[in-house]
Amino acid sequence: MEGYAFYLTYRKYSKKPELFFSIGGTTKESTIIRLKGKYVDEIFNNLLTTLSKYGAVIPVEVTEKRRTYTIREDLGSLVGAYLILLRRARNYNRWHKFLERLLEEEYPGIASALAGMLDITLELSKSLTTPTKRNTTIAPPVLDIMSSTLKQFVKSIEKTYIGLKKERFPWN
Repeated sequence: MEGYAFYLTYRKYSKKPELFFSIGGTTKESTIIRLKGKYVDEIFNNLLTTLSKYGAVIPVEVTEKRRTYTIREDLGSLVGAYLILLRRARNYNRWHKFLERLLEEEYPGIASALAGMLDITLELSKSLTTPTKRNTTIAPPVLDIMSSTLKQFVKSIEKTYIGLKKERFPWN
C-alpha cells in the first residue's frame, strides 16, 4: 500500500478507550480498524513503545484525550495486520513478542507477507459486504475471519522457523 499515510489514534473520551488504525491519502483519511476494550491501553502503549524503538512513529496530535501518530510507510501495513491479529486475542503479550521478533528480522520475509494480509483483508471486505455508514472500512465478520487465519498462519510460521533453526544449528 504505497503512497498512503498510516495513522494510529488512541482516544479516551468515555470509560473505555479506543484504538483506531487509519489510512490516508493526500486528501482524506479512512479508519479501517477499531479496537476497544479494557486492554486497549496496554496494546497501545506496547505498540507505541515498540515502534518508537525503531523510529517508526511520529506524533501528529497529542492531547489529554486523543493521541495520534503517523506510522512509517514501510511498517504501516504490518501494523495493520498486527492489529487484525489482536482482534479477539486472549494473550496480547504473546502476539506482541511476535511483533518484536518480526521487527528484529528474526523471521526474514514474513513481515512483507503479513503486510500483504492487510490488502487481502481490505479486498475481502469489499467483496463480501455492502458499503454502509459504519465506523470502520473492514467489516467485523471479515476481521474475525482474517484474525483467526492470521493466528494460524503465525503459529505455522513459528513452528517452521523453529524446526529450520534446529536443523541448521542443532547445538542451539
